[in-house]
Amino acid sequence: MKNNQITNNFLKKVAGPDNLKETKKVIKKLKSKKGIETDAEIFEKISKKEIKIDDDTRILIKLHDASIANYQKDTAPKTKKEILRWNFDDEKFTQKMDEFTKQNEIITNSIITDFLKEILNSELDLEYIKFIILALIDGIETDEEIHEKTDIKLNTVRKLLYKLHDASIANYKRNKDPETQWFTYTWRFDKEESVEKITEFYTARLKQREELLDELENNLYFVCCMEPAHFKGNYTESSEYEFYCPVCDYELEPYDAEKEKKLLKRRITIDKKNFQKFEELCE
Repeated sequence: MKNNQITNNFLKKVAGPDNLKETKKVIKKLKSKKGIETDAEIFEKISKKEIKIDDDTRILIKLHDASIANYQKDTAPKTKKEILRWNFDDEKFTQKMDEFTKQNEIITNSIITDFLKEILNSELDLEYIKFIILALIDGIETDEEIHEKTDIKLNTVRKLLYKLHDASIANYKRNKDPETQWFTYTWRFDKEESVEKITEFYTARLKQREELLDELENNLYFVCCMEPAHFKGNYTESSEYEFYCPVCDYELEPYDAEKEKKLLKRRITIDKKNFQKFEELCE
């Protein structure tokens, strides 16, 4: 099993974004000669949520639910108890990885990532919101089911679902249970709206960057000779201060814009390539 981005993201989807390290340890045990054995009766109770679950068994269940770990029933030689002998299904893992390729492209596309950063106003919870989106795409509808699937804290799931709703790329229906009188919310990812919003984000940013590049290529800029962060302005703006820094009163000097122009051109080129990939994902 390769230790690369797509493998890591697939395992995060299977067992939860915070469980990657533990999941790899469990898989390593599964692939070892000794393997993993569990008490069949205890495992059945864990599966039915009758007893508290330990971390390794919880991950085993997630791997089993994803069909990449399976077991055979056996009898322990000494205790004569029924046990489960677990193994890792490499063939199924490869198949599931191939199926995951498109979803991995969704969560690694830089246009989508930057759009999500704007929704969050930071990189905090960025990874969580990506796997919540994948859960919605897979048809998981309630906050509790998403929490169960991803192991993301329930309050965080709810908070991020509403972030997606505020951005108009997820919506919900509210239903009232006639017996308990509690409201339940079922969520749905809005693909059409998300494509429109991400396209608007990309178009606005591309226009902003191209306009800035045009300004740099067709104007002479000046900066403070002592501290460039103090002031940066074109010829007209600089002449208003008689070519002296309005912060420290040192002279202004011509700004070498070549590095900034080169960086902008590179960002524009990369954005166009990634947006093309985004459009292909939407087909």
